[in-house]
Amino acid sequence: MWTGPCRWRRQRESCCATAASTGRAPIEITDAAAATIAAVDHGAPGLYNVVDDDPAPVAEWLPYLAEVAGAKPPLRVPAWLGRLLAGEFVVAQMTTSRGYSNEKAKKELGWEPRYASWQEGFRAWVSG
Repeated sequence: MWTGPCRWRRQRESCCATAASTGRAPIEITDAAAATIAAVDHGAPGLYNVVDDDPAPVAEWLPYLAEVAGAKPPLRVPAWLGRLLAGEFVVAQMTTSRGYSNEKAKKELGWEPRYASWQEGFRAWVSG
């Protein structure tokens, strides 16, 4: 199972997690869970980007996922149509949003993603 990129914020003694569909490659759910546990156990207050080592736009990872899953390639729609159907924010996140760095989470939490790249993770997920 996969989730969108996550940002973890720890304040005082509580840890708050938010996940957003930002148009970046998803991260494997156990990787997100491991980062959460590390943040709760010994993370300093602050934000941690919980992403793989290889951020990529939807236009790159979604066709690859369809290919390795044996599905039809995803349909592409013009940005103007996407704005009408989903709104400006979604189109911007899917087309222009930059990737995130996981260096802080790796350094401060001692966390490493099990799948360093979305390609590696998708292949493992599809193969079961």
